Amino acid sequence: MDTKDAKKIRHQPILKPVPYFKCFAANTIADRSYRLMGLAERGLWISLYLECWVNANVPSKPAKLAKILGIQDKEVEEGLTENVLHFFEVRNEQLHSPELDGYRAEFEASRIKKSAGGIEGAKRKKEKAKAESSEHPQQPSSTQGYPTGLPSGSLNSITSNSFTSNSFKSNSLIGKEVPVAAEDPWITECFGDTAESKEYKRQSRGG
Repeated sequence: MDTKDAKKIRHQPILKPVPYFKCFAANTIADRSYRLMGLAERGLWISLYLECWVNANVPSKPAKLAKILGIQDKEVEEGLTENVLHFFEVRNEQLHSPELDGYRAEFEASRIKKSAGGIEGAKRKKEKAKAESSEHPQQPSSTQGYPTGLPSGSLNSITSNSFTSNSFKSNSLIGKEVPVAAEDPWITECFGDTAESKEYKRQSRGG
């Protein structure tokens, strides 16, 4: 085996066995061999089908077959009639189902084709991305990490020259009188002409 074949085998996908098989009820019931079976024969027939699907084949010798199915030798000998064997082929002392072998081959071919298509698609996608990156390489920048573009909104800044004494005074409460109730007893006591108000003014001004 050369290196090329070895790589092909190594990269070949490993597929799990298909857990089901097709069963066309109308075709089975219409088959004369099935219709001539008794109940025990039909039970043995479907048991052999299930074994052949999972394990590809079953022993053709009744004694070995009985051990695999977990039943008595007599039951296999009585049930393994021509009607049952009509659905199987004997190869190397093993019973094979040509019908199930055909289904298995179809399943495997379809799954391998889909898997290979997925691998090829991923490969082409990777090559395309690589080609695009080589055509438009990203240049390193010393300003990497800094914001780009223009900020939204006004860029006008506020400086000390933006304020004038007149504008500041007009926007402040300096020099403005705050209206108060004329008959407020607290105001009258603090700012009236009484002796208490005069004492309050003197104390608030530091004597």
